[in-house]
Amino acid sequence: MTEHPEADRARRNTETVLTAMRELFEEKDLTALDRYWAEPYVHGLGEHRYSGYR
Repeated sequence: MTEHPEADRARRNTETVLTAMRELFEEKDLTALDRYWAEPYVHGLGEHRYSGYR
């Protein structure tokens, strides 16, 4: 039986989020920020992305 397209998208989104969180917080891989917390994954980051760290 094939998955419904929306269920498949939700499953893939969940896998992406779990991978991103694991790489950043468990593996302490800061390059995950560039891979997962950047366009096209998070819209509207732009120049505000690091504004809290200046």
